[in-house]
Amino acid sequence: MSSHLANLEHFRALRLPDARAEYERQLTEATIESMNFIDRLDLILDKEIAMRHNRRVANKLCEATLRVVAYKEEFSFETNRGISRETFAHLVSLSFMDRAHGLIITGPTGVGKSYLGCALGMEAIRREYSVRYVRTSDLIERLTLARADGSYRNLMAKLRRLDLLILDYFGLSGFGVELSRTLRDHRC
Repeated sequence: MSSHLANLEHFRALRLPDARAEYERQLTEATIESMNFIDRLDLILDKEIAMRHNRRVANKLCEATLRVVAYKEEFSFETNRGISRETFAHLVSLSFMDRAHGLIITGPTGVGKSYLGCALGMEAIRREYSVRYVRTSDLIERLTLARADGSYRNLMAKLRRLDLLILDYFGLSGFGVELSRTLRDHRC
C-alpha cells in the first residue's frame, strides 16, 4: 500500500474526515508541493478544527430553536430601538453569562426585543454555549405537564444544563403560578 493510501486510511481510522479531505486536496494541488511540511500540516489540522467547530455550532443552533437566526453584525441602529451601540456591544460580549446574571430586555412592541434576544443567543452559540429559545407560555405548559406526568425533574435538569435560556413573550403570557414556583425554587 502506498504511503498516500496508508495516510488516507489513517485519517479514516482516526475519524478525521476533514483532515483527510484537506490532505487529498493537497495531493492534487501543484502549488502545495512548494510548502514545507509544518505549513501543510497546519492547513490539515486547521481544516479539521474549523469543520468540527462548524458542526458543533450547527448542532447547537438546531437545538436552540431560535425564533429567528439573528447576527450581531446585522443589528440595525437606524430605527429607534432604544439601545445605544455601547450597551449593545456590552450585551453581545455576553459578560452577563460569565457572571451568571440574568438579563431582562424590555421595551415597547416592535422595537426588536425578540431579535436582540436571538442575536445574543446566536452569539452564544457561535462561542459554543448551549442555548434554548422558548416562548414563556410554552415553557409554563411544559412545566405543568412535566409535573403531572412525573418528568419534572428531568425537564429541570435539561434546563439547568443550558448556558443560556431565552424566555420570549415573557410579559404577554401572564407569569403564572407554575413559572413563579419554578423560578423561585430552582435556578434554571
